[in-house]
Amino acid sequence: MTLGDHLLEGLVSVVMAAFNSEHYIAAAIQSVLCQSYQQWELLVVDDASSDRTPDIVAECARKDARIRLLRQKQNAGPAYTRNVAIKEAGGRFIAFLDSDDIWLPNKLERQITVMQESGAVLSFTAYRKIDLDGNVGDATIEVPATVTYGQLLKTNVIACLTAIYDSHALGKMYMPEDMRREDYRLWLQILKLSRHHEDYALWLAILRKLLDKKKLQAMKVIGINEVLAYYRVHDTSVSRNKFQAAAMQWAVYRKVEGLSLWRSLYYFAHYAYRGYRKAKLR
Repeated sequence: MTLGDHLLEGLVSVVMAAFNSEHYIAAAIQSVLCQSYQQWELLVVDDASSDRTPDIVAECARKDARIRLLRQKQNAGPAYTRNVAIKEAGGRFIAFLDSDDIWLPNKLERQITVMQESGAVLSFTAYRKIDLDGNVGDATIEVPATVTYGQLLKTNVIACLTAIYDSHALGKMYMPEDMRREDYRLWLQILKLSRHHEDYALWLAILRKLLDKKKLQAMKVIGINEVLAYYRVHDTSVSRNKFQAAAMQWAVYRKVEGLSLWRSLYYFAHYAYRGYRKAKLR
């Protein structure tokens, strides 16, 4: 598909990694089709599913040329799968939606308007959780008006399904694909620990890039405290295993961000305290 520069300027490339999602992916795709902002392309990368996921996506793509199906021969995990889509993306704005989550109809319009009017290079929103049957929870996961690199190290306030970044301002930025240059044994260990925090590491990388360029004042990061997406919770979600989530957090500090032991302990203490506070409030 050939697009003019005027279209690319406002085009949103929606990145969707999919693996054995036959029960939910149609609803996820439908939530993109129903967006009030219609200048988008949807790049679905099937990570070697063994169910009907690629067939469902292919049928959707036959009905709407803005949907593209990319298939991997071997399962590679969410970070690599999302990066395949990012490489193929033709839009200025890169957005993320997993194959079992849902966007509200005004999600893209609201965020793109805010980003274009403010010059923000990264935006994210509040959201709610839904169960396997699509029942929406009462609690809203709220977000701050902005976040810095240091604040994000203390706790991740950016949910992947809500994030959009500006590739014209930042260049294309990819999710870390774990420690492939480290010793093979260490790589395997870190793979088990950090593969579900690849989105968190990307947000840190974006904020670190702004910090390095000393453009924090000119290049804004904006949180929109409105519910614009629904995150589906599975019984096997990593977030339910607090010990494993803590181990992944530590891996991000030490192996992805390369923080010293003492800085890692400092940020981990904040992370643990905030987790304790959240548990007490439930």
